[in-house]
Amino acid sequence: MFNYITLRNFKSFENITIDFRNRQKKAKPIILLYGPNGIGKSNIVSAFELLSDLFDTMQVRDMLQRMLADKKFDPKNQELMVKLFHENFKDMEDIIHEYKMIGSAGNMFVEFGFSLNDKDGVYQLETNDKQIIHEYLSYTLVKNKGVYFDFTPEEYNLNRKLFKTKNSYTTILETAKEYWGKHSILSIIMHEIKDKSIEYMEDQLTEKLIDVIYTFKNISCANHGYKKFIDGRVRTDSLKNLKHGEIDIEDAEILPRAEQTLNKFFTTLFPSIKKVYYDTCKTESTVTYSLYFLKQIGTKLRDIPYKLESDGTTSLLEMLPLLLNTVDGITSIIDEFDTGLHQVIKYSLLESLQSNIEGQLILTTHDISLMDSKIKKEYIYIVSEDDNYQKYAKCITDTDQQIHINSSCSKQYIDGKYQGLPQEAHIDFVELNNLFHDNN
Repeated sequence: MFNYITLRNFKSFENITIDFRNRQKKAKPIILLYGPNGIGKSNIVSAFELLSDLFDTMQVRDMLQRMLADKKFDPKNQELMVKLFHENFKDMEDIIHEYKMIGSAGNMFVEFGFSLNDKDGVYQLETNDKQIIHEYLSYTLVKNKGVYFDFTPEEYNLNRKLFKTKNSYTTILETAKEYWGKHSILSIIMHEIKDKSIEYMEDQLTEKLIDVIYTFKNISCANHGYKKFIDGRVRTDSLKNLKHGEIDIEDAEILPRAEQTLNKFFTTLFPSIKKVYYDTCKTESTVTYSLYFLKQIGTKLRDIPYKLESDGTTSLLEMLPLLLNTVDGITSIIDEFDTGLHQVIKYSLLESLQSNIEGQLILTTHDISLMDSKIKKEYIYIVSEDDNYQKYAKCITDTDQQIHINSSCSKQYIDGKYQGLPQEAHIDFVELNNLFHDNN
C-alpha cells in the first residue's frame, strides 16, 4: 500500500505531495480523488504508470537488439521499424519525454512512500531530460529500516545484505555500472530474474527485496477510462482477457473458473442477466473463447455477445480484475471510475469492497454523489490549486474534522467549502458559432 506520493516537474505538477495516510499514519485502503477537469487527476494515475514502466526498459532493450540483429531485417526499413518500436515500447528517454513537465528546466522527481508488512519504505527517482540521475530505495533490512540502494552518477551504493550470495550481488552491481541511468535498478534486477529463473530469485535474493519488487511490479492501473491498462500481477491461474481470446488446451480449467466468477458478479448486479458464459471452440492444442450474456429481453432469453453490450458493462468487465486484485492485497488505480456506470452500481461496488479490501484502491471520479454514500469521509480528497496556480490535494476531513453523519458533503463541496470546483462561466454560443463559421 502507498502512504504518499511526491511529484516535482511531473506532467502538470510543479510540486505536490499527496498523503494517503490516516491520523494513525496508516495507509488508507480507498482513495477517491475529485477536482475540476484539467487539474491533473489523471496525471496522479500516471505516476503509478511510471513506476510500472521502470521495470521494463531492460526488456525493451533486449527486444530492440534482437530485432536489429535479425538477418532477415531489411536495413531500408530500419528507421521506420525503430520508430514503430518506440511508439509501442518505452526506453528510459521515452519515459522521461512522456512524464516530465513540458518546458521545465528542473529535474523530474518522484517519491513513493509505501507500507509493506506494517513497515514503511521510500522509493525515489530523479531524472534530467535524458536519463536517471538519482535512484534510492529504503525499507526494512532485518529489524530496522536501511538503505537498499542509493545511486548517483558519482556513487553506486548497493546493499550487500539484499543478496544471499556474493556472486548475485556482484552480478547486479556490475550490470548496474554498465546500464544504470538508461535503466533503473528495478529494471536491472527484474531483467536478471527473468533472464535466469524463479529459482534464481528465491536462491539469490532476500525475501524482503523480493517483496518490495513485487509490491511495485504488481500494481494494476487503468488510465483514461480503460484506454491504457496495466495489470502487473503475473498469474498463471487466471484469465488475462475476460472478453475473448485463445489459450492452451492444458490451461482450459481456467475458463470455468472465470465463467463462474463473471456469472456471479453480473447476475448479482443485473436482474435481466440470467447467465454469463463462454462460447468455446477446441482444437488439439488450443481453446478459443468468446464471452456471452444470456439476457431476458422482452418475453425471450437472448444470447448477447459481449461486443453488443453497453459501455457500462464493458467498463465493469475491465474493472473487475482490478477490484479483485485489491482483495488480494494489491494496489489498483482506476482513472475515470465513472465511465458508463450508474450511481447505484458505483455505490454497490465501493461499499461492498470497503469491508473486504486487503490492498488499496485509488480512483479518480467526478461523481459527487459518492461523497454522501457510506464510503468513509477520510477517503475523499479534493485536488485544487491556489491563487498562484500551485496544485495541492487535501482530504476533506483535514478541512472539517467533525463531519456529521447526516451532513451532505456533496452540497458543501458545491458550496465551495473544500475548493477544487470548476469555474462557473456563461458561454455565448452564438458568438462562438459566428467565430467558427466566420459569420458576421
